[in-house]
Amino acid sequence: MNMAYPPLLQPPLMPVAPQYPIIPRDLAQQQTSFNNDVTSHLRSWERRAAAEQDALERQEKALLRAHLSSLPLLPLPRTPEINAKLPLSGLHPVLRRLVTALGAQCGSTCMAMAGLLGAASVAARGRWKVDAGDGHVEVATAYIAVCSPSGQRKSAVADVFRRIFEAEEARLGRQHADASPHANSRVMRRACRAMEVRLAKQVQQLFISGHDMETVRSTLSAEMATVERLRRQAEGHVGRPRLLGDILTPEALAIVLEQNDEALGIFEAEGGLLKRLRPASDDLILKGFTAESFTFDTKTSGTVHLQAPVLAICLFVQPEVFHRFYANEEFAGHGLLARFWPLFVPPNSSPGGPSAEIPADALAWLEERIRRLLQIECPRGEDGRRTFHTLTLTRDAKAVLDRYRAQVSAERQLGTSEHYAAFVNKQVGHALRAAALLRLFEHEAPQEHAIDESLLKEGIALAEAFRAHAALAFTPEARNGVDYAAKILEWMKRFHVAEFTERDAQRGIGSGRHTVAQIRAGIDQLERCNYLRRHRSRQRSPACLVHTHAYMLF
Repeated sequence: MNMAYPPLLQPPLMPVAPQYPIIPRDLAQQQTSFNNDVTSHLRSWERRAAAEQDALERQEKALLRAHLSSLPLLPLPRTPEINAKLPLSGLHPVLRRLVTALGAQCGSTCMAMAGLLGAASVAARGRWKVDAGDGHVEVATAYIAVCSPSGQRKSAVADVFRRIFEAEEARLGRQHADASPHANSRVMRRACRAMEVRLAKQVQQLFISGHDMETVRSTLSAEMATVERLRRQAEGHVGRPRLLGDILTPEALAIVLEQNDEALGIFEAEGGLLKRLRPASDDLILKGFTAESFTFDTKTSGTVHLQAPVLAICLFVQPEVFHRFYANEEFAGHGLLARFWPLFVPPNSSPGGPSAEIPADALAWLEERIRRLLQIECPRGEDGRRTFHTLTLTRDAKAVLDRYRAQVSAERQLGTSEHYAAFVNKQVGHALRAAALLRLFEHEAPQEHAIDESLLKEGIALAEAFRAHAALAFTPEARNGVDYAAKILEWMKRFHVAEFTERDAQRGIGSGRHTVAQIRAGIDQLERCNYLRRHRSRQRSPACLVHTHAYMLF
């Protein structure tokens, strides 16, 4: 009878040792020697393949460098390249001759056309609005920023139009001086001195009471503003008409607008406005585009309230200032960039010099038309506030505008303009403004003539040309290509490098301040101008081969 053992009494299982095959010692040594021979052979083949690869790459580089050396070096553009020209067909024949002659003198009809549109905007002084008939209303004014490098005679173009407004300012100033008798000035000076005496006594009493300067200033701010206003009136500054202003702080701009019927033009060749403008103080510039009410509190002049301020801006600026303005994300977020019409002067344009004369009769015609526009009275409401003349559209023009609005909407839905969507959203308004500015030069009383179909099409053509420039202005790669090509070329010239990588260029001009995308855009621009060629290696990062004559220009 079989009896089962209790679990604790089971006999232990003995481990069985694995049975490995016994390899003779000589055979193991032979296998190891064979493995070493195979490894050495493979490594020698790898070295030979790498040497052959290096030889092929050197040969490719030599051929690429030889081909590059046969190509001419092109000058680096100072502005992004674009072929979108502003159409001149919608201009009055006299103005077309003027723009053509001025364009020949400065080397770019686009710059002359932008100056003419800016002059029309300044002459309008915010007295006209365009009513599309469907609730869409635009003020007949424009903000224009022309990117033009040094040597393009920006000041000469601006002075052609500025002289007209400065002469008109002088004439209006003489009329104002004749209408202000000296007796009134003496009365105002006596009143100002009396106010100053009373204000001094109040300040003394507050100091005796133990108040500090800040408390005194806040308590007597209204009285101090009144004294300052009387002093300016006694000196003849307030009430003197101004059509143009240059570099103004936000406070000064609000005061000048209040003193000049809430309308002012900024027409300059150095871009001082863009240099001083800050995102925290761009509210008045934003509202001056749409004539929205604006209230500004100052310590010296008290509260400045503007019912419908209108600004007209035309700036000819250096590429550095222009690119810095469009690279500011806060300006883009505020909607300021979308209000400007950008324009790039072609980089290959060359001034024609003094031999390109401006027709005297055309210039006289323009002066007379601007003078008549400035003399048109601004309509007033029941409260005495300025209102607007209204420019309407004909039935055919409305149909053209509806089709254009549908076209812009369809293009926006395709997503091809996402990087400058804010500008495209205002595209229909830009077309209406351009057509209105063209209308101002057509008739002596523009408000009595509706905008017809042909004129609106010209406004649309202008808006489309500015849109092409805006697509480039809102593209960082285009701006970076122009800026960083010059920086990388300066570094190449300093060290006479024959070959480098993107990382080398980034370190050379300062890797902590510049991104790889910016460096790559600059190298792309240098490659388009034949300063270098990229050689894409199979194992390494692409190398940039420099033209053999790249440094002979320096």
